[in-house]
Order: sequence, then structure tokens, then C-alpha cells
Amino acid sequence: MKKLACFCLTASAVGLLPSAANAALVVNIGQSGPSVVATVSGTLSLSGLIFAGNSSGPWGYVIPNIGQLAFGNAITPFANYIGFGGPASWGPGPRGGLAPASSFSPDFFGVYSAQGSVFVPIGFASGSAISSSQTWANQTFATLGLNPGTYVYTSSGDTITVNIGNAAVPEPATWAMMLAGFGLVGSTLRRGKVRQQVRFAF
Repeated sequence: MKKLACFCLTASAVGLLPSAANAALVVNIGQSGPSVVATVSGTLSLSGLIFAGNSSGPWGYVIPNIGQLAFGNAITPFANYIGFGGPASWGPGPRGGLAPASSFSPDFFGVYSAQGSVFVPIGFASGSAISSSQTWANQTFATLGLNPGTYVYTSSGDTITVNIGNAAVPEPATWAMMLAGFGLVGSTLRRGKVRQQVRFAF
């Protein structure tokens, strides 16, 4: 019985383990004290996406009603790729539609979910890492017009997950540590000889 329980626990954990293509790029938007902070990390595959041309534009803003978020701090040329499918918006947005960030890292990345687009640097190599962050000082989800939730976008080659106010999707290394822990617990249960004594009072 203990072996069966250990097997079921491990099998359940393995079933939750994301594939290599899933949750490769994660955007987390959370409340940090009096500010809202967004981060993006992971890798992005351009496989299956369609190149829609190069363009340029200002960076460092969010427009929730069209699901658009741009990391960066300058008018920077970028390459536009389309082919992601998923929710078209993350909330009603603030008055005026666009909420510029108050501080940001120089690295840029953009997502425009209403059009299924991602914006990457010109010359970006498919599968490369992306890492950036930015802050909206003295703002909340309500003032930015963001609806908390998890928004998932998929293409034939990758997945982008946008977490607003939710816990981040565990990284593969975290899953590996969890599975190792489950295995240790199962091993201990299998080898242990703990017997429970039941005494009846008369």
C-alpha cells in the first residue's frame, strides 16, 4: 500500500512537470509595497512564428486593455513576430490607456497579446534568454487597470505565461528539487517500520 501511495505521489508530480516548450518565458507582475513591479525571464523560441517586419517605438509601459507590455527605456528598433494565441487583454487599463513605467532596466522585450505579437531586438537568436524588469511607483493593479490572473499564450514552438498577482510558474530546477524530495519521502516510508499501536480503554 505504501509503495502504491509513493508511486501515485511521484506520478502526479511528474504529470505536473511542464514540457521543455511550456512556460519557457514567464512575465510576473506583482505588487511590491507601494509599487507594481514587472519582470520577464526565461528563453524564447521563434520557431513557428511569422516575421512581421522591423519597427521602432517607445518602451517602458503597459496597456492592459490590449495586453501590451514593453520593457526598456528608449525608442529602440525591434523585430515583430506574430503567431501567439491567447487572451486579448489583462484588464480595462488606466485612464488614457497607456501607463508609462517610472524605472526600468535597459534590456527590452515586448508582448502585444491582442495581435499575438512579440517584440525582440533585431538580430535576436531564437532560443536566447530574455531578462528585464520595470517599476510603476505608487501604483496598484487597480490604478493600472490590471486584472489579477494567469494569462497563457502559445505558439507552435513556445509558451509565454503572464502572471498578474499570482505565484510564478516553478522553474524546471524547482520541479527537479520537488521530485527529489518526493522520492526521499517515498524511500523513507518504504524502509520505515513504524507501527501504530491501538489500545482500547475498558
